[in-house]
Amino acid sequence: MSDDEVVVVPDTHVLLHGRAFDQIPWLEVLEAQRVVLVLVPQVMKELDEKKNGGSEKLQKRAKAVSALLKRMFSTPGATRKAKELTQGVSLVLRSTHPRPSHGLDYSNGDDRIVGSVLELRDECVGKRVVVMTMDFFAKVKMESHDIDVIELPEAHRLAPDDEKKPSPPKVPNLDVGLLSDTDDKTLTPHAELMVGLSTDDLIAIADGKLLEAQPSNSERRYRFDEPSPPTVRDYQKYIDELNEYANNNAHVLKLDVGILNSGGAPAVDVRIDVGFEWGMVVMQHPPVLPAEPRPRSLLAIPARSALLLERPEFSFEVKLDGEGCHYGRFEIDRIYQSEVKVITFYVHCSDEARSGLSLEVEVLVGSPPSRTTKMLNVRLSR
Repeated sequence: MSDDEVVVVPDTHVLLHGRAFDQIPWLEVLEAQRVVLVLVPQVMKELDEKKNGGSEKLQKRAKAVSALLKRMFSTPGATRKAKELTQGVSLVLRSTHPRPSHGLDYSNGDDRIVGSVLELRDECVGKRVVVMTMDFFAKVKMESHDIDVIELPEAHRLAPDDEKKPSPPKVPNLDVGLLSDTDDKTLTPHAELMVGLSTDDLIAIADGKLLEAQPSNSERRYRFDEPSPPTVRDYQKYIDELNEYANNNAHVLKLDVGILNSGGAPAVDVRIDVGFEWGMVVMQHPPVLPAEPRPRSLLAIPARSALLLERPEFSFEVKLDGEGCHYGRFEIDRIYQSEVKVITFYVHCSDEARSGLSLEVEVLVGSPPSRTTKMLNVRLSR
């Protein structure tokens, strides 16, 4: 063989931070008539590990190199032969691990590369065997064992990637808006909301049943286990409750407020304070429609409310500010990226709020700390 044939062992730095190895003009770089690239077992092991570790860019580069090797050696038995890249340049995958020698510590990756290069040099008598690296400490290690080392020229290195620059921290970015439809996850600047509920039909039905009710339970004796029908007094109380409900509900406004996290990190320990104008009262639940009188049994056991069994997505409490105005405080443990949390609450509005009202929403995030304040305008349609 001619002395102009060079056997070069590129390390992992060259494969990941240099141009694709099949695009480098090896004959020109090494000033040789023939070049044989040899990938030793340790380099292939590090390349495989980088596919699932390190930065995202290094993972992509490692996967790209692995995919290129897979295409080149796709046919059965191809890995046992040299692959010609271009005229005068070939690639060899060396699968045999180095034998213990020269006092090397094979628990160290650089020592395993040294061992492979020393064995390769013994096999390639009369040929120049070099290691190509971009790592200064790897160069020191190789030269301590009298191994020729060359660096990949700057012209064939990739530009410094963004991963070496300090990246800005990922933080949440919360936006607040009223939702006209809680199924629609698009935030809107305001919503037109209907208030008031007619209970005329319910009252008319109650009036009719009141006329049919028995005047008194005293006219008939019931067994201990037999339900007693509703009385006139029960239905009179029911009608009064319906009228009170109708008057109260005509002033109650339901609000759905959406909090959207459009940032790059979850928002943790979120507190939402919703402040209202004077004369407005905030409630977590709407007015409860009175229950129609039913037969009563002395053995009846009241059912547990389902509300007591449900764990709400957020905590709620009502507070008063220094001027006596209500504000509702909601606390949410976490809002993930691209997630919309919807909090629903009810407001009892005074008669002065005829056409609309404004409310101030302040969102505080505990980790990382941030604050968002927004005024929301509500149009009322009665």
